[in-house]
Amino acid sequence: MKKPILAVGAFIAVIFGVVASTVAVDRTVTSDPQEPTVLANAIDRQRMADLDSVAMSLHSYLRVYQAYPDTLTQVQSLCVYPEDMGCVLFGTVAAVPRDPSGADYWYQSDGQRYILYAERDGDEAPLCQEPEHLASLGIDDVLCVIGP
Repeated sequence: MKKPILAVGAFIAVIFGVVASTVAVDRTVTSDPQEPTVLANAIDRQRMADLDSVAMSLHSYLRVYQAYPDTLTQVQSLCVYPEDMGCVLFGTVAAVPRDPSGADYWYQSDGQRYILYAERDGDEAPLCQEPEHLASLGIDDVLCVIGP
């Protein structure tokens, strides 16, 4: 009867050793000084993919209505509030792409041209050439998609 107890004790010791070594590996991986930049660049790539997806929806909207949703050149959140002009592209707020870090995407249009904005955290994606519109929000590094 005592052999199974020893076997269980040995099994627990092995499991504890595996968990301890896994924790040690995790600490080694997360101490990489490049990791924050790699993660930031991955988030920026997702942001650009989201903005490209929204741009495709805007082009579809243009084909139907002969104009983009007009914000009277004011920058507004893409679709955080139901009255945001970007909401007309998706039907529901739930269908709108969301920034992976929880920040908002922004939209600006005069009906003939649009700019989609997102924060930029990494160092790979190009900076937006028209970021002055978001300066009042305290955002310095901006990604954007400008159409047409």
